[in-house]
Amino acid sequence: MTDQPTPDDPDAAEPAPKKGRGCFLGGLTVVAAVIGSIVVGVFFQATVFACEFECYSAILLITPILLIALLVGAGLLWRKTPGFLLGIGVTVALAVVVPTACSALLSQ
Repeated sequence: MTDQPTPDDPDAAEPAPKKGRGCFLGGLTVVAAVIGSIVVGVFFQATVFACEFECYSAILLITPILLIALLVGAGLLWRKTPGFLLGIGVTVALAVVVPTACSALLSQ
């Protein structure tokens, strides 16, 4: 029997990491960030910013800021996971493209 030849570079022998799990987790993070920011925004609206008149501007301001902060924080924390940022990008892109395409089809 013959031995398998060993590569000169030991780093070249490592297979490329798969991005499937990281992509799934990135997409799940976007969904969780959207739901979490809405829940926290509604909570702030009901408790912290409770006032005599309806002040919906607070929830309209807090929710997008919290959503962006959660996504940036998760991206910085998990940036070394293969496919995580790809999952975030794909999910955000689909969330923009699908409603735009549907409204374009309905307006024709």
